[in-house]
Amino acid sequence: MKPTLRLLAASFATCIGFPMAHAGDVMIETDPATFLMNGYSGHIRMRLDGSAEAQRWVVGLGIYGMEFPTPMRKAALEHSPNGSSLHIRSGFGLFVDRFLSASGKDGLFAGLQVGRHYYDLKDEGQTVRYHSTLVMPRIGYHYEFGNGWYAIPWAGLAYLSPSDDHLQVQGTTVNPRHWLGFGTLHVGYRF
Repeated sequence: MKPTLRLLAASFATCIGFPMAHAGDVMIETDPATFLMNGYSGHIRMRLDGSAEAQRWVVGLGIYGMEFPTPMRKAALEHSPNGSSLHIRSGFGLFVDRFLSASGKDGLFAGLQVGRHYYDLKDEGQTVRYHSTLVMPRIGYHYEFGNGWYAIPWAGLAYLSPSDDHLQVQGTTVNPRHWLGFGTLHVGYRF
């Protein structure tokens, strides 16, 4: 089995291995910004069942892809050619978050994303493919609109471990950076 499939299968097994919550504790969400960046995003999250402390924890899986805008590409790559583009062809992530509020269902949370990204770096017809493992602590705020709808603005600092530290693109050595800040807004629906 390919490493990506192993990671996805292990992540899914981890999520469904946790006690399933009652109705109202399964959430689906997306990151609308990925669609604006020629990409896609889909996430499923579940609140743990059990004690009040257990219910503060939410686990989830996400799949996503996107093209990096120029400032983000420059932040992700050292010495990238000006005309190049960087895409997450496919990304998979496992999320674990803990709500910090007394209710444990709304408000501030802190968490961790662990995942795998598969990249295409393109310049003048040449495509260089590489992958990276990601570990990102994150913090955010879960805001309920009502009728099941919610929004989650969040930010994190990712440590990336690329498969190759020195990529050759049109005779230039491009170096993927190991640290990258990221922030976005997810919107979703709670069942």
